[in-house]
Amino acid sequence: MPIGGARSSFSLDPTGLFKGLVAAKKEYDRRALKAIKLGALFFEAEIKKELSKPGTGRARKTKGRKGTRKAGVTATGRARLRTVSGSNRASAPGEPPAVDLGRLRSSITHIIQKEFLVF
Repeated sequence: MPIGGARSSFSLDPTGLFKGLVAAKKEYDRRALKAIKLGALFFEAEIKKELSKPGTGRARKTKGRKGTRKAGVTATGRARLRTVSGSNRASAPGEPPAVDLGRLRSSITHIIQKEFLVF
């Protein structure tokens, strides 16, 4: 019997408890996904920063090396490549590749696939 003659009004509502758990899980999933996205952006920025450092290896002069841009087609149907010249800097051992055109750096991105996240 309750103290002072008061009646107990305690009741357990399983549907309300389940709804609360579902809402808490959704909030947890939302915050976890946000943290994963921020981590991916940070990691991507750090990689790009590392790849932006100038090369410290040996510089060499290049003579008419082949470029990657097409400059028409030959009579046999093969692609004619445009020749480029200039200088190139090799990377020192143990360092990231020296920036030549920046295509590697600009190709780095991230994709988060939600179906592989287990929460």
